[in-house]
Amino acid sequence: MRVMHGISSDKFVEEIVTAIREWSREAKPPELLDLADLLTGLQREMTGKNPKSPEYLTQVHYDQKGQKIVWEKGRANFAKDKDLEELAQYLRNRAENVAAAKNRK
Repeated sequence: MRVMHGISSDKFVEEIVTAIREWSREAKPPELLDLADLLTGLQREMTGKNPKSPEYLTQVHYDQKGQKIVWEKGRANFAKDKDLEELAQYLRNRAENVAAAKNRK
């Protein structure tokens, strides 16, 4: 939602990653896997081939060749996509480890 409204998500994503890692200590394997899938989907949605983040005009410049004013476009920043990818993998690994430990008992 933050990105969709043009607000930087960097600090927010850092806080969420920390909170999820703490939560994961007590979570059950199905919960971990569900959240990992949601994070992977969010990352794809915001950074994939056709990102859903809004496009906006970033700056204007004069195109000498075309002799016209041209607006450059940009997208809301979702720079922490690698963090989400790593967190999703961490959750999957955690789910495997918790399930394996439970089976050993």
